[in-house]
Amino acid sequence: MVVPEPFIPWSIRKLAAYLRRVHGRIIRIGRETLRCPPVDDDGWHSSQIRDWIPVCPELSDSAIRLYLILRSLVIEKRGPVRKLTLWELCHLLPRKPVNPGENPDPSSISRIRTLLRQLTAIGLVTTPEGHRLTTSSRPLAAGRGLRLRINLMPTTAYTGPRNAFDVLDNVREAAETSARKARARELEAAAEKRADRSETTGQKSDPGRVGQKSDPPGQESDPRGQKSDPQPTPDLQEAEPPLRLPAQTPRPDAQPAVRAPSQPRQR
Repeated sequence: MVVPEPFIPWSIRKLAAYLRRVHGRIIRIGRETLRCPPVDDDGWHSSQIRDWIPVCPELSDSAIRLYLILRSLVIEKRGPVRKLTLWELCHLLPRKPVNPGENPDPSSISRIRTLLRQLTAIGLVTTPEGHRLTTSSRPLAAGRGLRLRINLMPTTAYTGPRNAFDVLDNVREAAETSARKARARELEAAAEKRADRSETTGQKSDPGRVGQKSDPPGQESDPRGQKSDPQPTPDLQEAEPPLRLPAQTPRPDAQPAVRAPSQPRQR
C-alpha cells in the first residue's frame, strides 16, 4: 500500500482516517491494531514470559491469566508501560468460561483489584516508576486510566521456584506417594464392595431364612371355620321328627276305614 507523502509526521488518528477511505470502501481499524507492529501471522500473535511465573505458588490461576493478558499488550519498542482502566481489565478477563459462540460476562471491579494486588505484591505489575500499584474503590475511579508497568522479573524478594524443571524434581516423590495412597484406597474400596456382594449372595442362597416365617398367614390358632361347642354329645344323636298335626280333624261319629285284604296275583 502506497500512502501520500509525507507519511512520517502523520498521527495514528490521521492514518486511521485515511485507511477508512482507501480503495473506496470503509475499513474499520482500531488504535491498538495500528500500535502493533506488522507481523505476518494472520493475527496469531505470541508473547514471551519467564518460566517462573506459571509455577509461582504466590499467584492464583486468575492472577496468572490476567498477567498473560497484560503481557500480550506490551510492545517492546514502546516499553512495558500501558495505560488501561479497571473497566477495560474487567472486560479483558471473563468472569467464567462460556460455550462457543456466547458472549462472556466481564469480571467485577473487586476481582480485578484483588488480582492486581497479587501481581503488585510480587512485583510483576507496578507503577511506571517501579513503585507499588494502588487502586481506588470509588466508582468514578474505575473509568480512569491507570499507567501500569508490566515486568518480567519480580521486584521484591522471591524465594520460590525459578523454572518448571526444579518444581518437577521436587514433586516427584510426593506425587509417587499420592499415587500409592490413591491406589490403596481404590483397592480397599473394591474389597469392601466384594465383601458386601458375597454377604448378600449368601443370604439369598440360605433356604432356612427365605420362604419360612415363624407365623405363616395360612395357619391360625383359632380358624374361623371351626367353633368350640361345650355339648358335643347331642350332635351325634339322630334328631326326632317334628310333631305334625293332620291336615283334617276326624269326626267322632266317623267309622274307621277298613282296608280289604290284598289278593295274591295270578301268574
